[in-house]
Amino acid sequence: MLQARTPRLRAVAGLSLFASSLSLASPQLASADASLPLAPPADAIGINQGTDAIGCDWPTVVAVAGKDEPGCTGALIHPYIVTYAGHCGTGEKSMIFGNSFDFPQKLVKSARCQRHPDYDPNTFNNFDGFNGYNVAYCVLEEPVLDLPITPPVSGLCEAGKFLEPGADVAIVGYGPKYFGDDYGKNWAATTLDSVEGPIVRLGGGNDSPSLCLLDPGGPAFVRYGDGSWHSFGVASGPSEFPWCSGQADYYSYLPPLLPWIEETSDFDVTPCYSDEGAWEPGPACGGFASGNPDGSGGWAASCEGHARSGRSSVCGEPADTLEDTTPPEVSLSVPPNEPEPALEIELDPGDTLDILVNAVDDGWAVTRAWIEINGMEQSPRDIPAYLYNDVTLPEGVFTLVGFAEDAAGNVGESEPVLVYVGVEAPATTGDDDDDDDDDDDDDSSTGDVDGGDASTGDADDDDDDDDDNDDDDAGTDGTDGGLDLDDELAGCGCRSRERAPVDDAASLLLLLLAARVRRRAAR
Repeated sequence: MLQARTPRLRAVAGLSLFASSLSLASPQLASADASLPLAPPADAIGINQGTDAIGCDWPTVVAVAGKDEPGCTGALIHPYIVTYAGHCGTGEKSMIFGNSFDFPQKLVKSARCQRHPDYDPNTFNNFDGFNGYNVAYCVLEEPVLDLPITPPVSGLCEAGKFLEPGADVAIVGYGPKYFGDDYGKNWAATTLDSVEGPIVRLGGGNDSPSLCLLDPGGPAFVRYGDGSWHSFGVASGPSEFPWCSGQADYYSYLPPLLPWIEETSDFDVTPCYSDEGAWEPGPACGGFASGNPDGSGGWAASCEGHARSGRSSVCGEPADTLEDTTPPEVSLSVPPNEPEPALEIELDPGDTLDILVNAVDDGWAVTRAWIEINGMEQSPRDIPAYLYNDVTLPEGVFTLVGFAEDAAGNVGESEPVLVYVGVEAPATTGDDDDDDDDDDDDDSSTGDVDGGDASTGDADDDDDDDDDNDDDDAGTDGTDGGLDLDDELAGCGCRSRERAPVDDAASLLLLLLAARVRRRAAR
């Protein structure tokens, strides 16, 4: 049996760390220490009968802080995704890692947050009207890759094995135990009472661990036979008031909400399953937070050494490896939302262009995506949608290629898309040059636009085929007045209002390039 411990008493190493029975003992308070109350005082607002977290205990449980919105508890279920309670709002959030709200060990901001559409603000803590949808999630600005995640319970197989009534579970919250204290992380062992549709009921009875104020949003965890911890509930509120009274608590049941999270976030939070729900483990199906709730290492080293599970085989054969060696699958949609994205596009001068990088990774998740225009890398996008809005290109021919990198460092590349601005796209077959023979000696890979080679050779307006001086050449665009990459060697001259921030020198360079393009076009 695993014993929860007081702030001054660690669990003894000889105690078993959740045997196959997955049993959790009730928290044990050291009665010999007079400074520790045997029951919380009336103004306690941490988990009733809870134990203070120390060091790297439950490292994936975070405090969710937002401006002018209630504080909450959340859980990292994916390197980019934190779940929490819907009644805590969906404004800009900061995820506080560590054990104290006031002294963060790691701080990660949200990029966007979303609440379930069936959330009802009038019923989140009243069983008579409780609908089980008091859930929200945030997509983080950057992935948390140095901590093992606590993924959600997925599918009927996992729920059937580990979420039977009476199962031993753990609850974690981030409220202070006493008014005036730090907002600290607490946890307790309790039991699963029932799952009724989208509603989970936990605990209940005399001296039962129960939620107090600011604990909502926190996860309910169950432990699998391989030692890994999985989130299955998001704390909503007590079954009866007052809080902290040993009452049963209601949690929103997470497994049925996973399709909504995946569809609206564009992230795969079920790495062991296909889109249809079949067991289909990839390299991210494993390496989950496991072991004793007291984490290994310290926050200064990102809880280095925290126990991780091996390849999961809970509902089928494990993945071949936990090593991700496959790059993301990448394609470009130009413009986005077309049923069949084109590989060649014609634009009039001054037209704007939206460019979407589609990136799918079956391994450790995409961490960033970007485009290259005529071989020049543009500012990356770190979270979906990987979108470049209102891009303006000067006259000429441009080659767009999309790229995406996953957490293992694998990089995928899309097919190129050719964009013709103010020039006509060449025929795709036959003789495209200006001579009368059947060969394409003067043709470029994109076709002959101005009587010379567009990508190599003589592209100026003279008749000298051996001229190595491209004073009038347009470099890669094959037209007079386009951007000469041989001269500029510094970017494509394109502009996007959605561009990620760059340093001042780079911004100035882009402005100078754009000005030079306009001057050249005016000649």
